[in-house]
Amino acid sequence: MVGNLAFSELWGLKELMLDNNAIEYISERAFGGLTQLRKLTLSGNKLTTFYEDILEDIRSLVVLDLRYNMLEVISYETVRPVVENDKSASTAVYLEGNPLSCNCRLSWIYALRNETQDSTLRNALEKVSCVTDLTQSVTADRHLNDQEDKEIAKDNTLTDDTYDYYDKNEDYTERKFTKKATKLTDIPLETLPCPKELMQTEEYGHPVQNEIRLKAFSSVEKISPCLVLVLIMLLC
Repeated sequence: MVGNLAFSELWGLKELMLDNNAIEYISERAFGGLTQLRKLTLSGNKLTTFYEDILEDIRSLVVLDLRYNMLEVISYETVRPVVENDKSASTAVYLEGNPLSCNCRLSWIYALRNETQDSTLRNALEKVSCVTDLTQSVTADRHLNDQEDKEIAKDNTLTDDTYDYYDKNEDYTERKFTKKATKLTDIPLETLPCPKELMQTEEYGHPVQNEIRLKAFSSVEKISPCLVLVLIMLLC
């Protein structure tokens, strides 16, 4: 794990590479104090959770690499400090190789891919895949060792639509989990399902409805002070 303020004394650090370290957990303030950090790579670890506020204090970050972890959910708020960083003309967020669930929580990837002018970011988002099926089998094959995990983590391309995600417990059990992965952008946005618990909240809804609300909000012009004054006088 990486605890709170683990690197706080390295205030001038610009690149932090923690790939292939079997990291399972990162505290919310793990990177607190790294105000100069521009590149953070965490590929090839065992992360199942990446908190939304974990990058909030890193305003200079332009490259985030979370490839080949065990993340099933990633929100826009998580990567917002990177993609909205106006200090650099080029940003990159790498998420491929994670067993992300194919549902409306990923609808922000469609919007960001279409809106960004950054070809590097767009290409990275187009490589994101999500899981549509989960099957479980038992196998005695233990040929997948740590060295092979590192080789997979270094591979930047998607060579197949099916990925094997192994249960990486300390005892290396013989149970193998296989998840059917599909390229996210090949799935029509309107067909992404929404979990029932999300449909019951105002924050989420069907992806298309969210997109319409976002467009409607962004298209509204600011009301001038004069118009506000006129409306107040009429109401009085």
